[in-house]
Amino acid sequence: MEEIHGEEVERRGADIDAVDAALGEPRVSLHVAALPYPANALEPHLSAETVVTHFEGHHCSNLLRLKAALQAEGRTPESLEDLVRSATGSLFRCAAQVWNHAMCWSSMTPTGGGAPRSLPIRRLVDDSFGSYAGFRDRFQDLAAARVGSGYLWLHRLPGENRITLTAAPNVANPLSQGGIPLLGFDLWEHAYYLDYRNDVDQYVEVFLDELLDWSFAERRLSGGLSQPPAGP
Repeated sequence: MEEIHGEEVERRGADIDAVDAALGEPRVSLHVAALPYPANALEPHLSAETVVTHFEGHHCSNLLRLKAALQAEGRTPESLEDLVRSATGSLFRCAAQVWNHAMCWSSMTPTGGGAPRSLPIRRLVDDSFGSYAGFRDRFQDLAAARVGSGYLWLHRLPGENRITLTAAPNVANPLSQGGIPLLGFDLWEHAYYLDYRNDVDQYVEVFLDELLDWSFAERRLSGGLSQPPAGP
């Protein structure tokens, strides 16, 4: 199973390279970063089948559609973030899906979950939510109330030294409001259905207890970053 998964991801990478070659010059320098861990690294919490299906079938497929749309419009953006901030319609939806997925993969780690271990980020959580328990309750409440597709974002508010959680519909994210997203959590059904069926509450608990990567949030906060790590 793992060998098949690896071949599938490699094949999708070859598809993306073929699209790049077809675009000609100047090339649109938008790439899907490799997963930050092996496809089976999040097991037993997220299966390799879920990770590969999600990565190949949604993340990479949206990149292919995005590049085709850019070619059709003759547009060569400076960055994926630039597209997310400025595009509209179907071009925005494709760009946001690629950007959002990159954030969500990086927001998970095989050794994650629980309260933040670093004192600076823990103090920020306490100041913003009252405590880690307050953060956790707020996260679960927003996830439960998000009916339909969307994302849950932990982000820094523009010009403020505090963070907040926002449940955004469909592909929306805090970039357009000038925020700095720190963590992303995918609430689209395809992100969890193979493993958790319709039990989204369990999926949320597993993310909070086993997968959430506070170190990624802290790196983004300390660097003032507004986009995920660049792809290869």
